[in-house]
Parts: sequence; structure tokens; C-alpha cells
Amino acid sequence: MTVVATAVRREVPALPLGIQVLAGANHESVAVAHASGARFVRVEGFVFAHVADEGLMQSDAGTLLRYRGDGARGRVHRGHLAQARGSVVQPRG
Repeated sequence: MTVVATAVRREVPALPLGIQVLAGANHESVAVAHASGARFVRVEGFVFAHVADEGLMQSDAGTLLRYRGDGARGRVHRGHLAQARGSVVQPRG
């Protein structure tokens, strides 16, 4: 996913590129976004838990924001939340 996102970013730099890895792989989404230069990630269960076809999806806002600070070195921040099945976390700047 990182290779494809990086290629898209290189070909269309003005595109507001975002990443979502399904099945609640939120930390992985942040890692791909950071590595590829994506502008935002969409995460499942950011501030709420729900039952999905994969089972119980626990909220992970706290751990995800700490990971953002540790792993992504501030590239991704809280931004705004889209209250649908998931939430959007946008990058700084």
C-alpha cells in the first residue's frame, strides 16, 4: 500500500491523498500515510467502539495519538472527525 500511495503522490502531488487500511488497522494507516506523504488517514473506531463483521472494534484515540507523536513525528494530528463509520485524522499544515 505504501508503494502505491507513494507512486500516486509522485504522479499527482496536488491530490489530497488519504489512507485507510481496513479492519481497524489504524496504526498501520498512520505508518503508510507517514511513509507515503499522504495528507490524512481515515480510521475506524477512533472515539467509539462498535461491532463490525470482523468482531468488536475498540476505540483507540489515545494510543493512536501517542503513536502519531512517537512514530509519525508529528506529521499527523487530530484534525477534524468525520462521524460516519470512522474518523478522519488530518496532517499538520
